[in-house]
Amino acid sequence: MIIQLPVETEVLEKIGDLKPRGKAENNQIIIEFDTRQRDYHKLLGIPRRTKIGWSNERTFDVQELSGFAWPIIYRITTADGYYNNEQSQRGNFTPEIAGLSTYRKVSDVVWRLGVFLCIIAGLGSRQASWLMQVLFQVTVSKSAIDRWVDEVADALPSEDEMVKLLYRQKPITQGHFDELFPLGTQSCLVVLKDEHGRIVAAQEVAHRDEEHVTPFLERLKRLGLDLKTFYIDHWQAYANAIKAVYPQASIQLDYFHILQNIWRKVWGEFRTHRRDLKERGEGPKLNGTPRSSNVWPPSCGKIATSFSSPMRILVRKRNRPCKRSSRHNRRCHSFVVSYTKYGPSLKARPLKQKHKQS
Repeated sequence: MIIQLPVETEVLEKIGDLKPRGKAENNQIIIEFDTRQRDYHKLLGIPRRTKIGWSNERTFDVQELSGFAWPIIYRITTADGYYNNEQSQRGNFTPEIAGLSTYRKVSDVVWRLGVFLCIIAGLGSRQASWLMQVLFQVTVSKSAIDRWVDEVADALPSEDEMVKLLYRQKPITQGHFDELFPLGTQSCLVVLKDEHGRIVAAQEVAHRDEEHVTPFLERLKRLGLDLKTFYIDHWQAYANAIKAVYPQASIQLDYFHILQNIWRKVWGEFRTHRRDLKERGEGPKLNGTPRSSNVWPPSCGKIATSFSSPMRILVRKRNRPCKRSSRHNRRCHSFVVSYTKYGPSLKARPLKQKHKQS
């Protein structure tokens, strides 16, 4: 019984003129083709009567991504060709095979996947090798993937050329200027991200001060970036460096750090109020007043009066255990989001002084 299994790959689409043949062998899908079957008289532009000879015949296997339970292997037969032209001069050529690499012994799709998993997905070469084996029946070593990544990196343009290329693709007039602190290092990495969401440039600096940040901005200006607006945090060294290099640019504090500072202040007030409730609950009753009555401290009262009732944070019921703190955290998060979205358009409403249990 013969079972036909349709297989479509990028390589088969490019080498249809070689008439590949498929078979199953040793739990593998073998696709065989011979590069000598091409019409080289037409490809090389030589007369039909010219005889083409072959030497150094060889056969090798190349791995392909497989979505089946068995791996896909290309079994390629090739040789070095030669011929004598009309002037009796010898010409030599080597057949080309589109879509795969003869020295990597994998298809271009496999090569691109290994680089993608390491660079774009952020996996290590060992994890990428394991994932390709489990999902696509491809066996490659960790060192092979490392070599592929190095080959791609060597073919890339320099950092300055990449900045110019990004600027030619889309003009850059605004930049988010921030820093990163990579794990395992003591240095700081300053980064510029443009309004199109692209990381334009990054540079490692010894210190996050004006003296070390200014050369980075000067380099961007030499590359032709005419930035009109910078978005930064509250770090004064960044503002001083920008004014020194781009005196006409406007500086705006970014939304993330503003929201972060609001969250810190509000959450600090809520922690203080929660500690106060805990102390009241553990103490004795005074004049018949419940131990955990909903009495806001003065500082929290000032904050609460600037918000309408739908945005207030309810105080947990008295004598409730602290296991509900996660629910309280979610309410605090909703509080901050509601304030930043609707707070400026709401009217201030005084907080009712009537005691009630939430």
